[in-house]
Amino acid sequence: MIEWSDVSLEMRDFIREWLMENEDAVQKIPEQSKIEVVSESQTKTTNISPVINTEMDQKIVDLINEYIQPAVEQDGGAIHFQSYNEDNGQVTVVLKGFL
Repeated sequence: MIEWSDVSLEMRDFIREWLMENEDAVQKIPEQSKIEVVSESQTKTTNISPVINTEMDQKIVDLINEYIQPAVEQDGGAIHFQSYNEDNGQVTVVLKGFL
């Protein structure tokens, strides 16, 4: 077992390098559970809840909140943890922003 504090900086560097080296950060857009029309020019997404079942889920949420969320918010967006698939290491997030 490795303590999260021992790998969090390496994870941060890995994520930053991967984003710089790859064109697409999003492989596929997940289906929304419900879309509610607010007006003709805006929509609001509802019923999207994160699935935080494990300690690893919470650690990923903490990493997103500390390192990724501030950068996304600087550009007027938002990022929210959705789930983590331990089998393939895939993290699913919900991104929000202006079109």
